[in-house]
Amino acid sequence: MVLDLIRAARSISRVELVGATGLTAPTISEVVRELMVDGLVVEAGLGASTGGKRPMLVQLNPSARYSVGVQLERNTCVIVVVDLAGRRSRGCRSAECPRCRRSAGCRRWPRR
Repeated sequence: MVLDLIRAARSISRVELVGATGLTAPTISEVVRELMVDGLVVEAGLGASTGGKRPMLVQLNPSARYSVGVQLERNTCVIVVVDLAGRRSRGCRSAECPRCRRSAGCRRWPRR
């Protein structure tokens, strides 16, 4: 729930997370700390002051984890890698030539 709120807001303070979730400030601090230890969330700088101390903002670390999607069809295989923000990182499309049944090879996948 907290990670989804951080992802949706792009950057958000712990105080705003308390208001959005209804959880206590110590609970939010602990959850955010654990997300930071796991590398899923990073501090993003100071937010605007509302009369007191400027809040520290947190944001999703999109490169912390990746997901792989594979779509298999009769003559095609599509593989896509996306980061936590849902941005496409890499992709590949391979098709078989219907005339000779040989693979047309992988397209758009960076070769290393």
